[in-house]
Amino acid sequence: IKTTNGTADLQNKNGSAVRVREYTTVEVNSLLGGGKSDTRLTMKHGSVMAKVEKKASNETFKVVTPTAIAGVRGTTFTVEAEEGEPTRVKVLDGAVAMAPRIKALEDVAEEDLQNNPELQAQYKELQELAAQQEKLIEAEQVGKLDSGVEKAVAELNDKTNSVEGKGE
Repeated sequence: IKTTNGTADLQNKNGSAVRVREYTTVEVNSLLGGGKSDTRLTMKHGSVMAKVEKKASNETFKVVTPTAIAGVRGTTFTVEAEEGEPTRVKVLDGAVAMAPRIKALEDVAEEDLQNNPELQAQYKELQELAAQQEKLIEAEQVGKLDSGVEKAVAELNDKTNSVEGKGE
């Protein structure tokens, strides 16, 4: 979804709603339904506002930017991501967990991890780094990742993207 002078509204079957604001590019990776219990939006840049209805404990709702992941249940929040600027999460109601997005963690196959102890160790180290940097942003707060962490994550993700682009 790419907006210019207008907005787009999305709603999943459980009543959670997202407003994609002007000048925003978002990819809908999954919407709750079809046997899945998660909603995942990948926002390249721009701003979205979400009102997430709290349902079952196994449901997840995530907005992923180039450098951060905001995950919630039962809250209203905005996520803003502009190139060269840190991702910002503003919570209006409830709470949001915000962590660095390390793209390399998303792309590793379970089979590769089981067959490669060195890769498994690197994967675990990156997971621990992301967990250490996770922040809880509560109602009426604005949060962002540490600028040094966000810069390092952006560089790592750029390297991951360039390797993928070469088909390696």
